[in-house]
Amino acid sequence: MSGWNKKLLLGLLTLIMTLFGSMTVISHAANTANNAVTFDVQPMLNEKQQLSKDAYYWDFKIQPQKTYSLAMRVNNRSNHEIKVKNQFLQSYTNAKGVIDYGAANLNDDTSLKVKLADIITVPNEETTIPANKSRIVRAQLKTPAQLKKGVILGSWQVKIADQHLKTKGATLTSEYAYNVGIKLTSNRDPLPKLRLADVQLKKRSGIKTVIGNIQNYHASILGQGTVTAYVRKAGQTKKLAVADLKSSSMAPNSNFNLPLKWRANRGIILPGTYTLYVKYRTTDGKFAKPHVWSLKQDFVVGATDAVNVTAPATWGWLIGIVLLVLLLVALIIFWVIKRRQNKR
Repeated sequence: MSGWNKKLLLGLLTLIMTLFGSMTVISHAANTANNAVTFDVQPMLNEKQQLSKDAYYWDFKIQPQKTYSLAMRVNNRSNHEIKVKNQFLQSYTNAKGVIDYGAANLNDDTSLKVKLADIITVPNEETTIPANKSRIVRAQLKTPAQLKKGVILGSWQVKIADQHLKTKGATLTSEYAYNVGIKLTSNRDPLPKLRLADVQLKKRSGIKTVIGNIQNYHASILGQGTVTAYVRKAGQTKKLAVADLKSSSMAPNSNFNLPLKWRANRGIILPGTYTLYVKYRTTDGKFAKPHVWSLKQDFVVGATDAVNVTAPATWGWLIGIVLLVLLLVALIIFWVIKRRQNKR
C-alpha cells in the first residue's frame, strides 16, 4: 500500500476514534476533586428556640418584623488556607418527587411569597479560614411585616468558594457542600393542599411522555407520600401512559413534574382529548388518617403536536447519516486502493 493510501486510512480511523472515544476524562477528574475536600460544619443551635430538641438543624417559630441570629462553625481540617462560600437555599420538590435542600432552584413556585435568601443575610458571603483553624459565621434573619401562617423551608449551604479543577484544555467543577436545614414556622403549620397545575405531551430522550405538574400551594411540608397516575383518551378505558412513585415528599409552596411514559412508544398518538388521573396518598401525621388527593385534568393533543411528538428524534437521524457517510467514505477508499493494485 502506498504512503498516500496509508495516510488516508489513518485519517479515517482518527476521525472515527475522535467521534466515539472522548468520554472518559470528566468523571475521573471530578472524583479527584471530591477527595480533596477537608472541612466540616457545626450548626450552633439555641436550645431554647428549638421546636425539636433532637434536631441537627434550625427549627423555630418566627414572628413578623423580628430579628433572629444564626451561627455556623466551619472547621478547616486541611494544612492549607481555604475560602468557603455561604448561601441560603430554598427547599423545593425535585424531579424525583422528593424534597431537596441541596441545590438552587431556578424556577420558584408561583405560590411562594417569602424566600429564605430574601430574609437571611451574612456580613460576607465568603469566609477565609486558616489551616487547621475554625471560624464562626454569623447570619441575621429579619422577618417581613406581612408574614402569613405556614413553614419556610430551606438550608444554609457551605462550600469551597473555588471548586474548579483545572486540567489541560478544560476547567471542571466539583460541587461538594454541606447543607444544614432551616425550618421556620409562622403561627402554625397548615395542612398541605395539592392540585394539578399543568399537563403537557412532550418527547424526552426520544420517548413520548405526558408530564403532569403537581403543586403543593400551601406553606406546609408533605411527607410519607406515594403517587399513582395514568392517562386515558376521552371515551376509552385503556391506560395509554402510567407512572408510579413508591416514595414522595413535597416542600412548602413547590411543584414537580411527574413523567408518564407512553406505553406503546412506537405507536402513533392521535389528535384528541385525553385525561390525566393522579392519586397522591399520604400517611403524614398531620392527618388523622391516611389522606388521598384524587386529581384529574383534561388536555388536548392537536394535529401539529401529535406529528411533532410522534416524529423520530432529530439526533437519531443525524447519527444515522454520519455513520452512513463514514461507511460510504470507507467503501470509496477501499475501491480506489483495490483499483490501483489491479492496474499494477
